[in-house]
Amino acid sequence: MKKISAVHLGFTFAITVAIAYTACALAYILLPDLTLSFFNALFHAADFKALNLAPMTFGIFLYGLIGITVVSFIDGFLFGVVYNRLIPFFSNRASQ
Repeated sequence: MKKISAVHLGFTFAITVAIAYTACALAYILLPDLTLSFFNALFHAADFKALNLAPMTFGIFLYGLIGITVVSFIDGFLFGVVYNRLIPFFSNRASQ
């Protein structure tokens, strides 16, 4: 097994999640009822329409985008570190 760059994986994951977050925000802005219905179905009929949701502003979008991007980078980075540390374990298992 080859080692992977934890930093590259962190950036890749952060960019991927930022794109998905932006698409989700656009869907909510353009089609709020349809988006909420989708999330109701996605989360086992949890009623998101019953929540008193604040209107989407650029500030709220940017705050969420920055937060989820930073958290996603950390998650991807940690995944890479853990993966690299487990390579000897998996390599030993494969040769048995």
